[in-house]
Formats: sequence, structure tokens, C-alpha cells
Amino acid sequence: MTSENERRIAACVKACVGISTENLEQNRPLVEGLNHLNNRIRELEQQLEGKTGCVSAVIEPAQADCNLCYSLDGENYCYTDFAELVQDALENCDSEGIAGTTYYQGQRIQKTASEYFAMDDLISNMEDAAYDDAGESAEDFPDFSAAEKAELKSLISNWLDKNIKVSFWAVVDTEERTFSAEDVALAAQKGAEQ
Repeated sequence: MTSENERRIAACVKACVGISTENLEQNRPLVEGLNHLNNRIRELEQQLEGKTGCVSAVIEPAQADCNLCYSLDGENYCYTDFAELVQDALENCDSEGIAGTTYYQGQRIQKTASEYFAMDDLISNMEDAAYDDAGESAEDFPDFSAAEKAELKSLISNWLDKNIKVSFWAVVDTEERTFSAEDVALAAQKGAEQ
């Protein structure tokens, strides 16, 4: 390994101190940083609202964030397209329209199948089954070294991620929002373009 590569690896390791491997694999530091930036932009937009007419034209709306998801009821965050949310809300509204009514927005976190697997639970189930069969004679079963346990976890995790699709997502940083007349107009414009 070259000295330059060693320096690069050392710099990466130092930059990642305090971040779990799972968070690094999901790129959570970047996702959380972008979410924080989006929230800050919204705060600035609210502070500047009414002071200048050009703010909304300069700053892209939060709906452009590809990790956002939406809900009409605050429980089922099944929408990833804001225009679809608006269309469904319009289809289910009364004659007064949806401007001023509530919807919910959250940050979508896509997890992998292996994130729903717990190695300790697998080992505990093995211990319980062995105890049921052999009582205290099976007290030290299974006898894993830390390296063997890590290897098995890696094998199972890789198999799960390769073979099991996760078709849902976790939702964090949810907030209640209100449809504006501009939201309805933008969704109608997007629908007309499609």
C-alpha cells in the first residue's frame, strides 16, 4: 500500500470517528446533514416571507427533496411524489378545496433487510432450544468466538440484503404542514406536464 493510500485511509477513519458502521453504510451523516440544511432553509424562508418577493423563486421548495415522503393522515407515509399527494387530497376533498388543510411530511430512511436481523436473538434462540433439549448440559452452547460471530453475522446479513427486498421505509423528522394555494397550483402544473 502506498503512503498516499495509507494517509487517505487514516483521514477517512478519523473523519468517521463516532459514526457507527450501519450509519456509514446508509450514508446517514449526509442524509441528516441535508435534512438539517432543508430545515434551516425553511426557517429562513419563513423569516423572509413578506420581506421580498423573490425568495421562493431563488430557493427551491422542500418538495424537491428526493428523500421526503408524505401522508394525508400522519400514519401512512406512502407518497414520495408531492403532486400525487395533492391529487389524492383533491379527489377526496369537499367542494371548498384543500388549501389550508393538513398533510404530513417526513424524511424517508430506506433500510436493508439485514437491519431487521439481530444476531443476539439468533444466538439466544439457539441457547433456549439447546437448554430445552439438554438442560444445564447445554449451558455453553453455542460456543462462538467474537470473530466467528462476526463472520456468521456478515454471511447472514449479506444473504438477507441480496435476497430480500425491503419495499417500505422508516420515517423520521415528521412535521404537520398545510396545503397552500401554490402547492395546489404547482401540482396541477406538474400533472398537466405529464
